[in-house]
Amino acid sequence: MSDAKTPRAGSGCFAKLLFISFFLLAIGFGSAVFFMVQPQDLTDLGGYGPKAQKIPERDLKVVLQNAIDRNFAVTLSEADINNWLARSLVLKQGGLLGDSATLKRIWVRLEEGRAEVIMERLVLGMPLTVSMYLQFERTENAS
Repeated sequence: MSDAKTPRAGSGCFAKLLFISFFLLAIGFGSAVFFMVQPQDLTDLGGYGPKAQKIPERDLKVVLQNAIDRNFAVTLSEADINNWLARSLVLKQGGLLGDSATLKRIWVRLEEGRAEVIMERLVLGMPLTVSMYLQFERTENAS
């Protein structure tokens, strides 16, 4: 009587390919999450950092009201808007992250034809920025 070895069922090529694809998918997902939580560089913003103290404060409400009353154009810089936002907005973080996150500041970055609104938060002591782009369009009613 001979010892007949029964063939062992091993993992085939498809199982190894499936494992490798799930492993690569997990690496891709992990790197996507890593890059999503990296805060963007805010040093190019007007009114950010040490140069913010050198800009004189303008009362934008008065400036805009004078422009309406006297019918003249007004040019606002990025630093003017960011300084005004810092002085006038009361920031509060709520919701699920209310205990572990604080809303630090709102920034505006002006670009050609659009504005980027940036929310700067501290989540568990780490900086996090979330932004959205706004584009304004002027329309006039005939009525």
